[in-house]
Amino acid sequence: MASIVSSTDFTANALADNGITVSRTPKTKVLLSSGTESLVDGTPENITAILSTKGAQYKNAKSGDVKEIDGYIMVAPATTIVKNDTITYSGTSYLIWDVVERGPSGDTSIYKYCPIILKG
Repeated sequence: MASIVSSTDFTANALADNGITVSRTPKTKVLLSSGTESLVDGTPENITAILSTKGAQYKNAKSGDVKEIDGYIMVAPATTIVKNDTITYSGTSYLIWDVVERGPSGDTSIYKYCPIILKG
């Protein structure tokens, strides 16, 4: 008999078994007096995530070599995380490139997948 997928499956299993504590620094857009937008650091908080990093990957494009992602993190569906947040682990900082909710259907989110790039 097939089991039904639950929104807590990732949190109770993969995240509980393989998760590590990383620091998330939220970014907030503010409007400067000049009329331009800027990203300002918020208050860092610790979150539990699965972190996978790799060496810099490049793909060949007409304009030259283009850097791809440096890894990814996966977090629980209830964890607040948005594009441009900073993730720090062991003194290395990464920028959240995107946030994609994953699950078997549109109504059930199992986890958030976030490609990351090395900050610097």
